[in-house]
Amino acid sequence: MDSQLGNITKTAYETAETTNLINKKLRDQRDKITTATSDIKDANRNVNVGKKIINEMTRKECCYKAMLYMVIIVLFAVIVTLGIVIISTKL
Repeated sequence: MDSQLGNITKTAYETAETTNLINKKLRDQRDKITTATSDIKDANRNVNVGKKIINEMTRKECCYKAMLYMVIIVLFAVIVTLGIVIISTKL
């Protein structure tokens, strides 16, 4: 009877040690998952900031292109007008 009680006690201690070890490993895994989740949230936040900057740059580029095309059209109109004035004064 004492040997059975000793075996049961030994098994109980081994089970408790194994359970503690498994719980420690699970806590470590939970910490890794929590850290990874926060890293992913930070990365997503940075990506969204980058997208916002790119959209702003794209809008600015569109405005600059539109202004450049307007300037080119105005210069072309001035050149054509000057050409017409010069040709009409020679006649």
